[in-house]
Amino acid sequence: MTTHAPDRPQGRQQVVRALKDAARDLLREKGSRFSVREVAERARVNHALIYRHFGSKENLITATMAEAARNRLADLRSGRSPVEIYTRDTPESATILARLIMDGDTDLVATHPVMDALVAMAAADDRPPRRPPAEIRAAVAGALILGWAMFGDFLGPTAGVECRAEATELVDRLVSALLSGGIDIPEAQADPPTRDPQRDR
Repeated sequence: MTTHAPDRPQGRQQVVRALKDAARDLLREKGSRFSVREVAERARVNHALIYRHFGSKENLITATMAEAARNRLADLRSGRSPVEIYTRDTPESATILARLIMDGDTDLVATHPVMDALVAMAAADDRPPRRPPAEIRAAVAGALILGWAMFGDFLGPTAGVECRAEATELVDRLVSALLSGGIDIPEAQADPPTRDPQRDR
């Protein structure tokens, strides 16, 4: 009895979807270090279709990342917690971003709608004397979100955390507090005067 391979994607919409899905999987596994032929093989299409629909592998990656960012933004706008989105629903987003950063390929992430949304959330209550500014609070919140999504499974047990859900809830509260301006950060203190070792003798 012969078995048939699954149908190959047909038509522009199916081919584009298959290429983006394959690119996302390869980005998670390898970062951007994959060939045009690898992504075409994973998508079960001829590699020439990458050039027809995207022009280059880099454009395919950029389109894939932009689509993922739009999806995360839609999740965020629906009122979902950014920590929940990145740790439970789409942890691969943090993995892919980390790989691109480590590979020095941040230029392939052309738009930053999620960070723009975090800055807007932080700026919504940015009345003086809110410090630091919204942009800094949003960047730190982003670091907490992505850092916990990427390294929480390692850091939690290493620190003796028995309940990851409890730790994730704390990260969520910290992110919310940062974005709402609910954390008062004291102004940086001036460095204490240096002592003269000769005078102390």
